[in-house]
Amino acid sequence: MPAALHQRCLIRRARNVLAKTPANAANDIKSDYWAIFDLPADVVPGLDAVSTVQTRIGDFARRWGDTYPAGVRRLLADRAGLTHYLRTPREHWNRVRHSNFIERTFGETRRRVKAIGRLPGETSALTLIWAVLDRGWRGFTMTSAGLRLLQDLRRSLGGVSGRWRSRAAQLMSWARERFRPPPRPVGRTVVWPTSPDRDLAERPTRRVAR
Repeated sequence: MPAALHQRCLIRRARNVLAKTPANAANDIKSDYWAIFDLPADVVPGLDAVSTVQTRIGDFARRWGDTYPAGVRRLLADRAGLTHYLRTPREHWNRVRHSNFIERTFGETRRRVKAIGRLPGETSALTLIWAVLDRGWRGFTMTSAGLRLLQDLRRSLGGVSGRWRSRAAQLMSWARERFRPPPRPVGRTVVWPTSPDRDLAERPTRRVAR
């Protein structure tokens, strides 16, 4: 997906910068580095927030560039990739500005596959990956304003091609059927839980044989 925004991990970039600076200046540089990305609570997501942080990056480079040029070069490499997260909903900033979520997903997938040894087929592999991703995304807050912002951002980037949209719809349909929760017995009656795509009226209760 060439139109997607590729966010760089701020934690890894901080480590790269500190690796090129002496230990006696590490605390000052680390403090100034994270001060770049600490925005006031009244700053709204968007290009204005991106511009503010890019200005701070320039100030950081001017302050430390002559003393520690190697560390500043590490910071300025693909500097645009450090601020893409500022265009997403603010409640997502602390989770999408680093790669911990992605690395955790990979690590959890490897852990589960290691216990299995060998997956029997593609369906079982997709089932495992979907379960790990679904569990990880539960920590993201989704508000109406945030969803509108993400939709506007997607449209500004050119949207999703028809091929990707069709494939995504197929995966979502398959996942809904695959992970449909089982019926919950209530006394002698089985009640099917509701889901977004099916109404409880379409699943009448049935008696369980003794």
